[in-house]
Amino acid sequence: MQVVLVDAEKAYLDNLSDQLRSRLPDLEIIGCQTQEDLVSELAKPEKERLIYYNQADFPELADTINRLSPAICLPIAPSMIGQPTVVKNDPLTSKNAVWRHQAVSDFVKIILHWQKTVKSKQAGITCRVGVHFLFCADPSGYCAETSKSRLEKMLKEEQHVIYLPIMPTYLMRLICSAGTGNNLSDLLMHLACSDTPAIDLGHYLQPNPLGFLQFRPPDRSDDLVVCDTGTLRRLLTQVRNYVDSGDGRRTALVDCAGLPFASLSSIAVLCDSCEIIMPDGESFAAKSARSEISRLIADLPPSTRIIGIQKSIGDDHAT
Repeated sequence: MQVVLVDAEKAYLDNLSDQLRSRLPDLEIIGCQTQEDLVSELAKPEKERLIYYNQADFPELADTINRLSPAICLPIAPSMIGQPTVVKNDPLTSKNAVWRHQAVSDFVKIILHWQKTVKSKQAGITCRVGVHFLFCADPSGYCAETSKSRLEKMLKEEQHVIYLPIMPTYLMRLICSAGTGNNLSDLLMHLACSDTPAIDLGHYLQPNPLGFLQFRPPDRSDDLVVCDTGTLRRLLTQVRNYVDSGDGRRTALVDCAGLPFASLSSIAVLCDSCEIIMPDGESFAAKSARSEISRLIADLPPSTRIIGIQKSIGDDHAT
């Protein structure tokens, strides 16, 4: 768990951070002076976060946080005028939980309440259903170990996990050989010929030894890569409908590699969560990837949960 403080005044930020660290030694306390510092922090591996931000310095920051992280976001009011009150039953629901020069003990009370709420939630965690988008923007283009770890995590939380790799077949390292039955090439052909096809996706799925359900791979390596965006959107719509019809017992991982960004955008907007593995460094490749991904994220609907991951170039495993 992590508490992030966002304030443009370094002296105030350092003082509050030091006092909270001394009273809450088991918590990670991070201070950010700029919005760029915060965005960089939120891009790191996902964790439970509580964010306090100075309303006067960053009046629009809550919208940015909500787009990038599932963190709880509480404003720090600039003065004692109109002193905010704390909701007794649940201070985390207060829109103005603290003012800037309120006693540190009040910050601590709210943080302790938040810790207790998070631990209670984790103890009784329920399955998260939906369609999850995964894309590696590292120059390697694909990290099978990351995809495998995501599938393993999903298998622990869900009863039925559907894996759809949208990539050339030579990158499909987690797919087993096709069994007897209709495959993705057949499905794409059917989708291309009809705007509203009647399809039972179960006819295109087969068990994988790792425990999930996979689509039988296409006949040719490029069938998915060269597919037009309209057909890809219909494919994702069918996957969404199949997941939604599972009474809360299904989820899907859409694992993308080797696609144009136009295709990636058409897929990502139809997913419930979007996870992108970002490259580190200042090389042309890294800068280009970050620029394209910023455009992709900007096109996502507000309902899409965005998960950011920093990954060093050459690292074979993302946490």
